[in-house]
Amino acid sequence: MVDKKVIELHRKLVELQEELSSHADIVDDPQCAALCETSAEAINGLETAFDHFMNKTEKAWQK
Repeated sequence: MVDKKVIELHRKLVELQEELSSHADIVDDPQCAALCETSAEAINGLETAFDHFMNKTEKAWQK
């Protein structure tokens, strides 16, 4: 069973990724939009790592 804190952190990462992506679409400054989009992509990588951990889909998480 996955720890509740891990689930909560995963949820927060998903929310942050979604917020950054939405900001990238609405800001007027192209550099800020690029920063938001790049940050969203980086957060998406972390979210994927948490997902792999919770679902034990990577060998490193399988014991």
